[in-house]
Amino acid sequence: MEAGRTYFETLLKVKQTLGNMEWLDYIPKCVSQEQNDGLCCPPDNEEIKKTLFGMKIDNAPRPDDMGVNSFIAYWDIVRKDLCEAIKEFLCKSIPPLTWKSTFIALIPKTLALKSFADFRPISLCNVYYKVISRLVSRRLKHILPLIISQE
Repeated sequence: MEAGRTYFETLLKVKQTLGNMEWLDYIPKCVSQEQNDGLCCPPDNEEIKKTLFGMKIDNAPRPDDMGVNSFIAYWDIVRKDLCEAIKEFLCKSIPPLTWKSTFIALIPKTLALKSFADFRPISLCNVYYKVISRLVSRRLKHILPLIISQE
């Protein structure tokens, strides 16, 4: 068990190698101030609801024991807390530790399992985290063609 833990801790460890970031001055700015404001503005309750209700309903276990289906079923009860929490996060950019809690599931890459390298780890995140990720990605998809070159 210890070998597996060590393997995946090393695999999933954050590597910080950016160093001095003066090179950013040489990258042309492709996003207008208006587009940036659209990315950074807090979502309204309707945008959060649309994001949640557009997600797949699944039964994979989550650290908070609530799946997307629970949030949709009890929307009238959880709406206020969910929307306030997401807006607060997007303003402060610091999620509560419980939002970052995940279950790690190991998916076999091959039928002949010989080492931990033969598994692909996936994270099962809680719903708050998933809604924020989906919300941000929905906003980004409109400007991605502007900031990613064909090459």
